[in-house]
Amino acid sequence: MATQLPTDAEVFYDFLGHQIENGGRENSPEELLAYWRQEHAEAVEDIRQGLRNMEAGLGRPFEEVDAEMWKKYGV
Repeated sequence: MATQLPTDAEVFYDFLGHQIENGGRENSPEELLAYWRQEHAEAVEDIRQGLRNMEAGLGRPFEEVDAEMWKKYGV
């Protein structure tokens, strides 16, 4: 069974709901969109940095981190 990823529109909808529930209802739509874009840009840069680190041989092997998470959290 394939998992369907949410669309950008669905993720943005969830983001807006979270912002409104947590004090963002005073912000204008333009402010919320600017915040969304900033968060998205930061996430993309974090992913790119992770890929650069991986290519440079930095970090820990997935198998090691996975085993640690199973041991620590049972996931």
